[in-house]
Amino acid sequence: MDKFNFDSLFATLQLSHGKGLIIAEAQGFEAAGADPGLGLLLLGVSNRELAASVSSALKGLYPETHPLTVVWRAGLPGEQRTETVTLAELEGLPGLDDYTCIYLKPNPEGRQRTIAGLTAIMARLRGQGGCPWDREQTHQSLRRYLVEETYEVLEAIDAADMNKLCEELGDLLLQVVFHAHIASEEGHFSLADCIEAICIKMIRRHPHVFGTATLDTAGEVLQRWEQIKAAEKRASGIKNPSILSVPPDLPALLKALKVQEQAARVGFDWPELSGVQAKIGEELEELEKAILNGQRQQQIEEIGDLLFSLVNLARWLEIEPEAALQGAVNKFCRRFNYLEEQARQKGEELERLGLKKLDKLWEKAKKIQ
Repeated sequence: MDKFNFDSLFATLQLSHGKGLIIAEAQGFEAAGADPGLGLLLLGVSNRELAASVSSALKGLYPETHPLTVVWRAGLPGEQRTETVTLAELEGLPGLDDYTCIYLKPNPEGRQRTIAGLTAIMARLRGQGGCPWDREQTHQSLRRYLVEETYEVLEAIDAADMNKLCEELGDLLLQVVFHAHIASEEGHFSLADCIEAICIKMIRRHPHVFGTATLDTAGEVLQRWEQIKAAEKRASGIKNPSILSVPPDLPALLKALKVQEQAARVGFDWPELSGVQAKIGEELEELEKAILNGQRQQQIEEIGDLLFSLVNLARWLEIEPEAALQGAVNKFCRRFNYLEEQARQKGEELERLGLKKLDKLWEKAKKIQ
């Protein structure tokens, strides 16, 4: 930056010495460093390759028709000249060199495409004169919405609906920003602290990418990941941390899957699939005995053991048990809805059809659905 005469450059662009302005080197520039609500001055757009990289980064924040000012021979008295082009035209400009700069005027609407824009909206909602509902929320009161939004993301994924997924990920992101803002108000941490923490964690847990370690397979990566997590727990004061470490509030199917995966990583697993299948047969026999004996508590335990074994089978087959069960539930609902529709069309009440007619309709639904 030292080579630029900023007084001359600011005068040419009619800027007030950097006020409301981001100044950055074009080399290495990333969109995360931009705020469309402010002006942006990029220095040293020296070649077409760099111009294309800058253009690509900015198109997520500015429309392709957004005007920008190119300053040729920036800061050099008697040589400096300007030209107005669109963002789309930037990468095709000839004659770029180390003294070429570009200036983009603020694009307030583009701020809505940034984290800064979202945090500003949250600050307004939580501030004086903001939304009464948003202002009274706490971490605890928002808990249910975090769960609901997560499941809506999963629903969009299962439906392969990318437009819906985009919308639902935005709703989930709002929950992250909401919680971080509340924590910041209370003096605990900020959204920036959250981002910094996960960046540091990801770098630390990927020494084969950001360091010198060599890991060739996904299995080796997972094993190393668990070793690093255990080391982190010891460093935080947790003595002899267990290999089995799952959040207590996880849904039971997911919790079962995770503890099985963690145990398997240290070798505690069936050597072959046949062992898993035999275990299911064994658990089913024990459940049948408990049913015959009328032992309620034992029935509960054996049902649990059988479900646990079925999750293990799903793991061996590389099937997500939650997704598989969700699919089965959805299939049942579609077929049952068919039964309801057939009854309505015939002017009959479903509960009066009787099991024989219901079974017949069910078999028909299985063929159709």
